[in-house]
Amino acid sequence: MSYSGVEKPIKWVKVHNLPDHVYFNHSQHVVVGGLDCQACHGNMRKETVARVMTSADLNAVGTNDDGLEENAVKFTRPTLTMGWCIECHRESGIDIAGAAQNDPDSYYGVIHQRLLTDKRTYQSYLEDDVVTVAELGGLECAKCHY
Repeated sequence: MSYSGVEKPIKWVKVHNLPDHVYFNHSQHVVVGGLDCQACHGNMRKETVARVMTSADLNAVGTNDDGLEENAVKFTRPTLTMGWCIECHRESGIDIAGAAQNDPDSYYGVIHQRLLTDKRTYQSYLEDDVVTVAELGGLECAKCHY
């Protein structure tokens, strides 16, 4: 596929209504978390309209002929449910030291600097060689609920 030079805005199609007491921010996941859209929505090059992916569909992302990697988290919960979000936050690792090295003033860069002053907590996070979203507060109720 080559760039045609024609610019068209993305057609945002609402595919799910969250309850009024739930807050979800795409930019937090895309910019801070570095997630690609396909991690939750599948291969948008093959889809004509965004859709909510089943856990089986999400686990198969990248296993087709587009050469993309599989999702790192193997989901067992239906998408866009609280269990699905929690599962992802518990399983998703963060390269916090790498983020800090690339941009010390970034969200994870600042957290990394704070953890360096509390080496005991930082080492407890690294016992399994992974710092997860959950360990950095990704399961705090008020981050997603009003």
